[in-house]
Amino acid sequence: MKPRPLVDLQTSDPPDLVLRRFRDCLAAGACPVEGHVGSKELSLALSGEGRHVFSPWLSVEVYPWRGGTRLRGVFGPHPNLWTLFVFIYATWVVVFIGGLVFGYGQWITSADPWGLWLAGGAAVAQGVSCGVDLWGRSYGRRQMQTIRDFMLSALPDACEVPPDAPLPWVEQEQPLGV
Repeated sequence: MKPRPLVDLQTSDPPDLVLRRFRDCLAAGACPVEGHVGSKELSLALSGEGRHVFSPWLSVEVYPWRGGTRLRGVFGPHPNLWTLFVFIYATWVVVFIGGLVFGYGQWITSADPWGLWLAGGAAVAQGVSCGVDLWGRSYGRRQMQTIRDFMLSALPDACEVPPDAPLPWVEQEQPLGV
């Protein structure tokens, strides 16, 4: 499985101004995105009829960084859908392991090892679940770009953080004894 798509932007504006801009944009209601702005974070999702089961959500944390602000977040599914997929994956793993153990016990006692068929079915079902997950991710790719474009329109001077930049919470830490 691939890691979730990352958004990592920096701007010269202070964090409170950045969050206020997002609050104002979302309150205006004339944008393709809806969301929530907290004191140090924001979450964004597509609004209206364009949203579907596999529509992405963006969770962003806002950090003071190098005299400005750094916005770092990841795209993911709606939290309820994510929880459902975790439950489905966990269920198929438990059925697979249980089927292997039970089937092995049947096999060594010369009984019909139908538990191994159960494990095989669980493996196939897990593969189908992963396929649905990957299809849903690709289905929401254009919507991720819409949300990213909204962020860039709210922060016109924002630019991508270089991939080799330190993480914002690591750079803020002071060495011991200072």
